[in-house]
Amino acid sequence: MCSSFHFSVSSVVFFSILNFHTSSKKHKYISGVSFFLGLAAVILSLSRGAWIAIPIFCVLLLSIWYKQQFLLKKQLHQLCVASVIILIVISMTPQVQSRLKQLETDINLYSQNKNTSVGIRMNLWTAAVNVYPNHPILGYGLHDIKLAASDYFHGSEEKERFSSLRHFHNEYLNTLVAKGFLGFVSLIALLFIPLRLFFKRIKHSSDYYLAFIGFFTCTGYAIFGLTNLAFGQGLLNSFFVFILTCNLLGLIPFFEKLNNKTEATIINIIKTETVFVFLTKTSNVSW
Repeated sequence: MCSSFHFSVSSVVFFSILNFHTSSKKHKYISGVSFFLGLAAVILSLSRGAWIAIPIFCVLLLSIWYKQQFLLKKQLHQLCVASVIILIVISMTPQVQSRLKQLETDINLYSQNKNTSVGIRMNLWTAAVNVYPNHPILGYGLHDIKLAASDYFHGSEEKERFSSLRHFHNEYLNTLVAKGFLGFVSLIALLFIPLRLFFKRIKHSSDYYLAFIGFFTCTGYAIFGLTNLAFGQGLLNSFFVFILTCNLLGLIPFFEKLNNKTEATIINIIKTETVFVFLTKTSNVSW
């Protein structure tokens, strides 16, 4: 399972090289060493959830560098080839091979043995999809996830297994069940509206670094939420609110120049949503 530590490291690893091309020679060396040490830590953690984010972050980083004209087409091709080679070498290490074989075994045995990492997740996702229609608008509530599970799991062994997990191992499905459609829309807005704003700002060279960090943070949480709770722990909630708030504050001068009521409204929505996440997730307040 991908812990909050592994997820945070996988995000911060890429923060260290976002402005690599504009750094001094000394800072480039420090950034490069930090990146490879952090990457090694994520790989050695054997967290498959964090592994998923690494190649996606690589593609996004190279695309953004190319968009920013930090890379020529020839350099982009060279870095793509180098990245593929590195990923192949990493995938051949005993630690990674062991985890991949375990994943393959879990998938092959799913029909016979559902008490595996993959099997448990598949069961939880199936349960979430089946119980959501019972309370589609407002959901069961944050404190009634076990009640939702009991509507699907009938065996005592299955109920006991879920009671130790406490969530559906997917931020989107968990939000649908706990907060219904309204909560799901709120989650999508919180993740993808700022992501769009940050992406638009990346092309401006004056403060692209803030936009980079905000973009990677929102993308990382969106990816992480596919296999776990993106806002399931106080550390993750605080990290998201802190990063999003700092980067939006840094970009306020840009948005003020737009004289666009729509953009101003969006910023206010994001501010409200970040406070909402902090209160409902960190303080476990239900709505």
